[in-house]
Amino acid sequence: MASVTVHCPRCQSAHVYRHGQNPKGRDRFRCRDCYRVFLLTYTYEARKPGVKEQITQGKITESTFYILKMNDFHSGECRS
Repeated sequence: MASVTVHCPRCQSAHVYRHGQNPKGRDRFRCRDCYRVFLLTYTYEARKPGVKEQITQGKITESTFYILKMNDFHSGECRS
């Protein structure tokens, strides 16, 4: 059986353990150092690491919000 080392997307720590499953059955992981809970693959594009930073820096256009399925663009709110 092959083994894969999982790293935290926030702090890059390798001290990560499996932390159950999301409602769709995908494995969730939790970092022992910064306590972040994350998935290895995301269905909702806006939850991918780095997207929030692009939003706050103004690098994402209105059309990108529709691609990411972020419906709150016009109300000025973004779910994080």
